[in-house]
Amino acid sequence: LYGPLIHFAGRTMGESFSAAFLVLALERIDAAREKPWQVAALGGALLGCAVVTRYGSAVVVLAALLWLLATRSWKPLLLTVLGGLGVALALGALDLATWGAPFHSLRKYVEFNLTSGQAAAQFGSEPWWFYLPLLGWLVLWAWPALVLGLMRRAEGVSLFAFCGLAYVIAIS
Repeated sequence: LYGPLIHFAGRTMGESFSAAFLVLALERIDAAREKPWQVAALGGALLGCAVVTRYGSAVVVLAALLWLLATRSWKPLLLTVLGGLGVALALGALDLATWGAPFHSLRKYVEFNLTSGQAAAQFGSEPWWFYLPLLGWLVLWAWPALVLGLMRRAEGVSLFAFCGLAYVIAIS
């Protein structure tokens, strides 16, 4: 709750809040091996908060759920879904109160950005190779973190690496 972040983080800067919620959520879900009922439900609620603050974060939520399925983490999966469902229901109630229909804002986001073709037409799109020079702009610590994130554990690819790669693929 850093003052300037709250002051300047309007709709266009919701990524700041969403990223913070995502990091906390993924850490809680990853820790669910030790205390599943406590931390997985909190992780799910934090994932829900990440989506409410930035609908594009739903890609990471879906990736996290797929990772839980792939690792056969059934109890953490169920509790993560239940935690997220509480936030989703609150969003539906908020939209009903403010827009007159449940999930109105989410439906309009999906319509504009995914199904109507308006977003790409309005903002344009660049070929995949356009973004390659940006890789050189990553801070120095990002490269070792990327390598460590991609390292395999005994049960497979880490949750953070899986979700990060899913998001890169989705926006590409």
